[in-house]
Amino acid sequence: MVNEVCNSPALVCQPLSITVTGNNPQPPFFLLLSGGSLTVTLDPGSFDLQTNNPGTFSGNCQGTSPTHATGSISAGQHLTCTITNSI
Repeated sequence: MVNEVCNSPALVCQPLSITVTGNNPQPPFFLLLSGGSLTVTLDPGSFDLQTNNPGTFSGNCQGTSPTHATGSISAGQHLTCTITNSI
């Protein structure tokens, strides 16, 4: 599951376009609206998330830059990555 938390003073954030790479991500590309969430399925292994706007990653993703995070998933595991967007 990928979540977006809006942390803008106006409480309306720009949509995040997100690209997921890894072992057969479905969907590999999607748009999250302010406060939205989406379930992405992956086969076991490592994965990367890339966003168009800077944010802060938390949950089961390790942010490596304001627009990029990594993680890994095992068979049958359920993870949640949260992106706090302030734009």
